[in-house]
Formats: sequence, C-alpha cells, structure tokens
Amino acid sequence: MRTSLSRHYYRLDEVRAALRDCIINRRVDKGLFWTQELLDSGEDDYLFETLVEVWAFAVGPAKFRWIIDAYQTGKEDLLSLSLQLLRLPRTAADGSLLGAVLRAYEGCRLAGQLASPASSFREAVRKGDIRTAVTAWLQLEGGAAAALLGEQCALAAPAKSLVLEALSTWPGWAPEPLTCPIWATLCAVLAIMGLCMTEAQWAESTKPYTPLKDETKASLTDLLDEWRGLLGRRARRQYEIPQDCLKWDTARGRMRRTERTTSELWRVWEVMRGTRCWDDLAAVTGYRWAGYDTEGWADFAEAASHPDDWPDEWSAESQGLSHGDGCLGPSERLYRPQWLRRWLPDAALIGETAEAIRGCAEQLEEALGGRPDAVYMWEFLEYLPTLPAMGWAGAGAASTLPPVPECPQVAALASGVKSIKLSELRKKKVAKA
Repeated sequence: MRTSLSRHYYRLDEVRAALRDCIINRRVDKGLFWTQELLDSGEDDYLFETLVEVWAFAVGPAKFRWIIDAYQTGKEDLLSLSLQLLRLPRTAADGSLLGAVLRAYEGCRLAGQLASPASSFREAVRKGDIRTAVTAWLQLEGGAAAALLGEQCALAAPAKSLVLEALSTWPGWAPEPLTCPIWATLCAVLAIMGLCMTEAQWAESTKPYTPLKDETKASLTDLLDEWRGLLGRRARRQYEIPQDCLKWDTARGRMRRTERTTSELWRVWEVMRGTRCWDDLAAVTGYRWAGYDTEGWADFAEAASHPDDWPDEWSAESQGLSHGDGCLGPSERLYRPQWLRRWLPDAALIGETAEAIRGCAEQLEEALGGRPDAVYMWEFLEYLPTLPAMGWAGAGAASTLPPVPECPQVAALASGVKSIKLSELRKKKVAKA
C-alpha cells in the first residue's frame, strides 16, 4: 500500500480505492476527479496500474474493447481510458475472470487430475465451456499449456486476434506490478474466456463506446479546466474520500476506529516522500528529505504550499476530506468474502453469478486461511495452489518463470488425489516463497 501523499494531500492508496469505487458504481464526475488527482501527482504509472487492474476484475470480458485501447495507447491518454471505464453501462460489469479462476481451482481440488487435460481443453473451448477449459489448462505443464493455448488462439476468429495479441504480449506493455507470474495465468484465463465467447457475446464486448453528448462533453471539459486551474491550491480538495471504499484495500481501511491518520497532516513533510510530484520538487529545490528546517527546506516548503497554509493550519472539516478514523471495529477481522461483497460486481457476463463466486471464495477463505496481507485480489490468487506460475507468450513458447511454491495441495493434485480434507487444510496456510 502506498500511503505517501498526493499533490493535494490525499493518501495515494485512498485515491486509488476511491477511483475503483467510482468505476464500479459509474460515478463519472468523481471518478475523473480522482483520475486527475493521480495525474496532478505525477503518478501516471500508478494510475495505469489501477485502471488495468480494475478492468480485469470489475469489467473484464464485458468490454474487451477497452483492453485493445489500453494496449494500443498505453499511458498516452490515461484520462480517456479512465473516462471510458467510468462510462460503461452498469450491465457491463463482469465477475467471471475471478469466477473462472476460483471455479477452476474448485474443479481441480474436488475432481483431481484429468486423464487428458489437452483433449479436455480443446473440447471445452469448442463447446464454449469456460470452467472446464480453465480447469484443464491449469493442469498442463507450463510449456505444453503455452503451446496449446497458442494453438487455439491461432484457430480463433480473426476478429479476436487483436485482443489475443494484447493478452499474449502483456509483459511488454502492461504496468510493471502486473507483470508478475500470476498475471501470466490471469491473462491466459482471459484469453480462454475470449476463445469461449459466442459471436454475439464477442460483438457486444467489442462494440464502440456510446459517444458523449455535446452538453456532457462541455460539462466535463469545464470541470477539468476548473480543477487544473486550482492545481496546488487547498480549494482543489473538492471531494471527500468515501470511508466505505477504504476497508481492506488501504492502510486506513486496516486500522481500528480508535486510530486516526489526521496527525500526519501536522508533520506533512514526513509523509510526502515517495510521490512523484514531491520527489521531483525536492530534487529541484535541493531538499534532501532530512526533516523540517534543513537544507533546501525553505524553498521546498514555499513551492509546495504557496499561496495556502500547510495542512496543520486547516480546519478539522478541511482535514477530514482526506484523513480520519480507521475502519475496523474493536473485534472486526479482515475477511475476504466481506471484501468481495463490497467490490465484486453483481452482474456476470459468462456463466457465473456474483453470489456463487462469493461462496466459492468463502470456502477458500475457510479452507486455506487466506492471506490478510494480500490486499488485492490477484495477490490472493497468487497463493492458491492450483495457479502455477505458467508463462504464456504465444504458440510454442516455454515457461521461463519460477515454479509455484511446494505445498500439500499441489502435491495432492499431482499425485491424482481426488479430495483433500478441509480439517487438514485449516491447519496450514500457503506460505510465500
């Protein structure tokens, strides 16, 4: 979690959470506000990472057109990429990436090793059976899995080629934090979902965006102009971080309600380092992050706060827009199914309901103990034992990624055991390599 402060003194992890909340709930004005806040902070990479991750887990195959745009433009037009996500209709919410992965894990755990995963995979793709296709694919060795997926991609309809190209070349253009081994698997699952989609589903997923009405476009332009005109001013802090989007995904969301973050605004120079705009300003003014009233401090302080006061002199109401109480009750624990109820969209495009996915995640939480320190969904998935660190870079490519950590569940699957006692799993957690 990144808790250094943005250009207007919001915590970066909370800006990210607020933007994700706006995308899921289609709050366009506020979503653009948080997008612009990351841009003003020089955090283009962090914004791109946020948008791509939210697309994968909250939109996904419902709008493959978006990932084509992200692949082609990258960070060149992040405001437009954010606006397109914010404007998607509420029906274009998709939990099926998560559903496909969790259901495939469940299939491997309960059914054991398939007799012929390659044949099962081909047949499942032909029938459009995502769950079976992903389950079979996960049971293949890395090189065989990559070659088989490449084979099926080569046979896919030409209309799907650009999406498949974007997913297969993911490490070359995606944000660096999303190029770890688990994302090779997640991209492959997304590709399999694309292969299994019908023509009608594909046409819906890649159709053009609804154009903005002239009056809406003018209104949004005026808003952006207003915010940019207030760059660096306290008046730019026009929205409050919604506390109900903080739980789990932010440092404050993991704090007790008896704890507060407001005190950091009284020593704001201690929590600015680590944000691109402040690091750049420190370099220009010669400030070495050595504390209050040290070399370069006066010039840094003048440039950072002019013409307003430092946050320690603001009213409690103004400070409360970005800082405040923690989110957890006295005995409340971090519980992934609860997190999913907050963040997982209620609609699913292909074959899975949100409630079924939540139920599957709850079983995993009870069986494996979860990982309270794994903040984002992909970090949790990285430690599920049936998600090997497979590489996929097109047809015939072999995996060069490190193997998944040894654990009893993997050993059981490899030896063909068809079930694992939950009482035994509860005693163990999957350890980080």
